[in-house]
Amino acid sequence: AWALCEPDGYVLPEIAVPPLAESIAAWMPGSRSTPRTAEVVGDMFLEPADGGGAPIFQRMLKARGGQIHFLHFWRAFGEATRLLANMRGETLRRDESLAEEVEALRDVVLREMDTPDKCALTTYKAQRFTVARLAALMEAAGSMSCAPAFWATLEQGLLAFRGSSAASDLHWDDLACLLVTWLQEAGSWQPPAAPRRE
Repeated sequence: AWALCEPDGYVLPEIAVPPLAESIAAWMPGSRSTPRTAEVVGDMFLEPADGGGAPIFQRMLKARGGQIHFLHFWRAFGEATRLLANMRGETLRRDESLAEEVEALRDVVLREMDTPDKCALTTYKAQRFTVARLAALMEAAGSMSCAPAFWATLEQGLLAFRGSSAASDLHWDDLACLLVTWLQEAGSWQPPAAPRRE
């Protein structure tokens, strides 16, 4: 759905979303499976008939200076998709649970990056997040995880990311790159094999 908007890397102009709202919604699994899900999708993605402002999905994108970052798009699209899945009574597989943990980390990072003082004074490119803070959040995620070893492995690899040190700063695009990579790894991650007894 993101590529449909023809972004410039990890950002796209806010004005690109409204004309593509129906096409974006069509990428959601089960978006038209029942009249009720089609109605909910319409409520989320299309402008209210009474002209009562921007659609819910567009407000969830949290544009800054007329730009939408991929991390906000991912979160908004994921929340909409999860709502439809819950309506259909779908349950998560283990690898999906781990993916949800990565998404939960993304949401914590976004909450910290989206505080009013930070988003009112800076653009996406100017804002920073330290490697040390991300490592601390990853450690917390691992302590509550269904797969703590997954998080330990990611945390070990974090310092190797572009030669980072704990004092290094990450930009929005760096965070997006890391989180998408971790999401992909969550889908294929296998716990380490238990040591073989001789």
